[in-house]
Amino acid sequence: MVLVTGGSGFIGTSVVEYHCALGDDVYNVDIAAPRNPQFGARWVNTDIRDREALAGVMQRTQPDLVYHLAARTDLDGKSLAEYDSNTLGVVNLIAALAAAPRPVRRIIFASTRFVCPIGYTPKDEYDYRPDTYYGESKVAGEKLVRERAADVGHWTIVRPTSIWGPWFGTPFREFFQAIRRGVYVHPMNKEVFKSLGYVGNTVVQLHRLTTAQVSLVDRRMFYVADYDAVEIGIFADHIRDAFGARRVCRVPMAILHLMALAGDGSRYLGITHPPLTTYRLGNITTNARYDMSPLKGVVGELPYSLQDGIERTVRWMREQDR
Repeated sequence: MVLVTGGSGFIGTSVVEYHCALGDDVYNVDIAAPRNPQFGARWVNTDIRDREALAGVMQRTQPDLVYHLAARTDLDGKSLAEYDSNTLGVVNLIAALAAAPRPVRRIIFASTRFVCPIGYTPKDEYDYRPDTYYGESKVAGEKLVRERAADVGHWTIVRPTSIWGPWFGTPFREFFQAIRRGVYVHPMNKEVFKSLGYVGNTVVQLHRLTTAQVSLVDRRMFYVADYDAVEIGIFADHIRDAFGARRVCRVPMAILHLMALAGDGSRYLGITHPPLTTYRLGNITTNARYDMSPLKGVVGELPYSLQDGIERTVRWMREQDR
């Protein structure tokens, strides 16, 4: 039995699909309906902030394996309290696990790379420097796991980096769509490398963490991404080729700065999600590479290449248009 909190989200949708393909009995605990309607029967409409309801689900399902992926993940919140799904949700899940009729074999707690700013390399897994309320909430979540989850089973914390692929949303869906429409612009004469992850590889990595030797994964943290960092301009060109779209336009950074400032100003006009802001431009143009050797040493080689992932994602996007 597999229980996935947040199984209606991007990564959660693929985790549910992956385990169903393995023949596992899977439950998706989420307040949102599944993105993939094929798995509607697997959905348990439950808010992880409701302690009694979550405990009831745990009592009824008695899972062997839990993926805790449910979270608020946007960066738009104005206070830490707005991200209580990421803190109270962890507290409630740990309580539900502790009260479960039988021990859970393995637990994956999903955190985020945003526990530190993009471009900053932490000294160790306890070196936190969040610069958003979302990141701060995930720091709190990690600390809660370490403080309270000692007796609920073998757990592992994962920090997904930038994951993309079928069923994705902001920001990578917009990135792919902009390239598809021929409106994406890329910084001229600037290489930016990032640790990205194709979601088909991500779910394999997560599953292998749950089947690895306990001593290799118990009470440890792993960044999750494909092993080789990707140069974003090359990534964009490969996506363009897969769509058969217009050539990606390279423009000077000065023009991008002006576009970002215009995006900042547009928020005062009620435009909540402008295509480019100074914050987003900073993210886009900052290297974000992580040491993936600890994860690779545990879970091994991945099934999909970068090109495989792009082709599968483009095919999925075209199928969604039908």
